[in-house]
Amino acid sequence: MRPSGGFHDGLFRLDHEAAFWVHFEVFAPMFSKGKSKKKKKVAAGDRVFNDRPRKVFRHYIGRSEVGFGVFFVVFTAVMGGWFVLQRDNYNPNDRDISMDVLLAEQVEDHLWEPPLLRWSEPGSYAAAGGAGPAAELGIYPASTLGDGWEAVTPLEKFDNSNLYEKVNGQETQYKSFGFQFLHFMSIGLPSDKLEVNIELYDMGDFKNALGVFAAQRSADSKVEKHGGAYLYLTEVGALGIVDKYYFKFTGDTPSPKIQEHALKIVGDFAAAQAAGGTAPKSFALLADGMGLDFANIQYVPEDVFQYAFAKEFWFGKKSPDSNEQYFVHQAASADEAAKLLAQVLEEHQFDYKLVSREGDRAVLQHNFLKNYFSIEQRDDFVFGVDQAPDTGEASKSVEALAAKLFEEIE
Repeated sequence: MRPSGGFHDGLFRLDHEAAFWVHFEVFAPMFSKGKSKKKKKVAAGDRVFNDRPRKVFRHYIGRSEVGFGVFFVVFTAVMGGWFVLQRDNYNPNDRDISMDVLLAEQVEDHLWEPPLLRWSEPGSYAAAGGAGPAAELGIYPASTLGDGWEAVTPLEKFDNSNLYEKVNGQETQYKSFGFQFLHFMSIGLPSDKLEVNIELYDMGDFKNALGVFAAQRSADSKVEKHGGAYLYLTEVGALGIVDKYYFKFTGDTPSPKIQEHALKIVGDFAAAQAAGGTAPKSFALLADGMGLDFANIQYVPEDVFQYAFAKEFWFGKKSPDSNEQYFVHQAASADEAAKLLAQVLEEHQFDYKLVSREGDRAVLQHNFLKNYFSIEQRDDFVFGVDQAPDTGEASKSVEALAAKLFEEIE
């Protein structure tokens, strides 16, 4: 039962009214037919991760931030003004580091290191500093050791099967010139702390030795004759040829003593080889008889004058600036030489015209170049001159060549 009475009835109505408004506020939106505010769509191209509007939540800027901003602006203005005022006002004495400081603080740099000493096996005579037993010299002359020079390494010999062990990188070049053997040893002069490697290549033939010598020597080198050898000196030794041998002396330090000893060894070695063989007569004729410079002498093994039948000719220019050159060929017999002469004259008739013919000597003129070619056959030799300026010079050159050639033979 609900209480009755005026006061109690008033309370009852108030309770019911309060409850009504509470329920109305809660459930009214659920049944409201009014249109709610729709969220504004954002175009696809303008979408961002957060499409809510930017709100500023700070209502004031701190004193520290204001102070730093003022300081930064003033500092930038002051520095800018200082830069403008300084411009090119630069005194190295005031701002550069002094040389005393630089020298005191420099990093030590070793631009040169002393060379390493050759390793000697502990307990050996070399390590003890004493003289060792007599070394085997093989093909080298006795003068190789003496006058204070001692063997540093024993004599070694290499052939085609193991040449790469000593001259790796140049093996193909040597073999292309008919390499046979390499004799190698090192000698030293303890009193002057000098060491020299001596390489002696047996090339099988003088022409092969000449070929590898021409391939390895420098273009501006001056080749000299020393006894039976042709060589040129370097700062640390010498390079050259003796008969069928090509030799190289390579020291570890430039020294006149190395050059002097190399010349002594080469001279004795050349004298020992004279009985066993010398340079070909054709080469000796051009180099010694005609006095041509070594660099102007050339050996052509095949296709001489562009003829397949003409082989093994020696050519020698009168001078580096001249096109005129001698040529000499020694055939197997006089009949072979006569046959070669006939073949050359027959082929030359297409580009040359015959000027004169006296026995086994002929003079021809080139149809277009107008220079002269003279050739002669005597015994087993075919010789002459090519690209002479006139007939007189051609005849004179051939006569001089013949005189020296048969003078050397006799």
